[in-house]
Amino acid sequence: MVQDDDSTWTLAFESEVTVLILAEWAEEPARLVLSADIGTPPEGRAAQVHKTALSYNTLWRDTGGARIGMGGEEGDLLLVRELDPESVQGGEFARVLEQFAAVAQWWEGYVTSEEIAIPASAPALAHMAARI
Repeated sequence: MVQDDDSTWTLAFESEVTVLILAEWAEEPARLVLSADIGTPPEGRAAQVHKTALSYNTLWRDTGGARIGMGGEEGDLLLVRELDPESVQGGEFARVLEQFAAVAQWWEGYVTSEEIAIPASAPALAHMAARI
């Protein structure tokens, strides 16, 4: 973990690949905003990936409010989740961060893949994506 400034941190999670998460404290309302770059879809799959991401955004009850948006001119997609102050205090916070990193890793694999199929590398996520 690296503190970038008074209210911003970069966290690295290592598994099969390194997932970088930006954690930013925001005010009004007070919350911690997590974001992760999940890549840019290949040109031939961009419409499908964007449609899937928009559908994912409707599953907010299942995703803890996580959503996907476009974060730049290049078409990079970001996974974003906001946490209230109570969520970042206590033992569950580490689990929330690990889960967010796992979801970001899965989405990065899906977004950047040349394959059309949804990867089954994370069964729960594949099941959720199948609902889309």
